[in-house]
Amino acid sequence: MNEHSFEEKTPITNISTTERLVSAAAGIWFAGCAFQHKRKVSISSAATAGFLLYRAITGHCPIYSAMDKNKESRVIGNVNIRSSVFINGSADRVYEEWRSARILKEYPGEYIGWRSLPGSHIEEIGKAVFIKEGENTTRLDTIISYRSMGGLLGKIMLKALQPLIHLITRAEIRGFKKYIERHTKDIIAEEHKHM
Repeated sequence: MNEHSFEEKTPITNISTTERLVSAAAGIWFAGCAFQHKRKVSISSAATAGFLLYRAITGHCPIYSAMDKNKESRVIGNVNIRSSVFINGSADRVYEEWRSARILKEYPGEYIGWRSLPGSHIEEIGKAVFIKEGENTTRLDTIISYRSMGGLLGKIMLKALQPLIHLITRAEIRGFKKYIERHTKDIIAEEHKHM
């Protein structure tokens, strides 16, 4: 009798957690579509559901393997947001309040360059320039770039979310402006009390 030894091969994980979650959600949706009609099963929807659910469960994409792709080389998809806003507050004060994330480069009161902390599924890289426009007015110029770390599905999701990302980022900058101006007024009012 000829014995064959079978070596069990576990597929290599080559997609991110975010991409696995998106694949699972899409796979469930396609599965629902495949069996939507009582008498007729959509073969293409069932096949798509099976493929996406396989990706979600195993963390492996055979297409990426065939293309010799790995997680580290699939940093794709950018959303860039540029803004400029005038804030009633000194450049030093606006600068101090802005500081967060991992600072890459900075010139106190003038410039901050940052990157989101490691492990983010969407990487944020940005810079903020604080330009003194008067005694108590600062122009804040920002450029923020978001990059997907999640392969093709990550790129698709990032592109789909682009309008929302723009709205949220601009709202955060407006909120930052209001925060600074409100606290600047409180500081000035407090100073006038003690005069």
